[in-house]
Amino acid sequence: MNSRREFFRFLATSAVLAPSVRAWAQQVAVSNNPSVIKSAKEALQVMDFEPAAKRALPPAHWGYMASGVDDDATLRANVEGFKRIGLKPRRLVDVSKPDLSTVVFGQKWETPLFICPVGGQQAFNPEGELATARAAKARRHQMILSNVTTYPLEEVSKSLGAPPWQQLYMPLAWNETETMVKRIEDAGCPVLVWTVDLLGGRNTPTMVRFGREDTR
Repeated sequence: MNSRREFFRFLATSAVLAPSVRAWAQQVAVSNNPSVIKSAKEALQVMDFEPAAKRALPPAHWGYMASGVDDDATLRANVEGFKRIGLKPRRLVDVSKPDLSTVVFGQKWETPLFICPVGGQQAFNPEGELATARAAKARRHQMILSNVTTYPLEEVSKSLGAPPWQQLYMPLAWNETETMVKRIEDAGCPVLVWTVDLLGGRNTPTMVRFGREDTR
């Protein structure tokens, strides 16, 4: 099994083969890895989903999810940065009823966790942002809805049970920005999350490379 997996890995990195063949070989190499979970119930930690997603997704969709900016240096730095953050436990105290609540902008959250905006979620699940909103509601987490949502803000609010926070990529025309903000305001969203990393353009080579390998 190991030799077979290594063979497909070799094909996946071969410069001689066509991109479509390399993409197919990459998918086969990952799918034959026994350490990759087959269902969510098998996951022991959140990053167990990464190789499973790589196995299941088309190359372009995986590239979009896995991409960072430029040579992915910032993405790697973020991951390493979180590894340096630790919890300092207190011993021999009652933890039968832990309180993880916190207050953000005057609103009480039951946990300090929230779902970041991710665009085009129907690329990963047929119900897209609606499924994400239901999961956030079930676990009582805050949700930030992407500006590039595949379901309308109003429908996502219904699934979440409350208006989400709303990401904003500001259009170049001011009247379009006003129209967008007015709709967000009318929907009852309490917070705008302004994303500024696209104002001057950005280079996402990982996403582009995987997109080129997608034969669809």
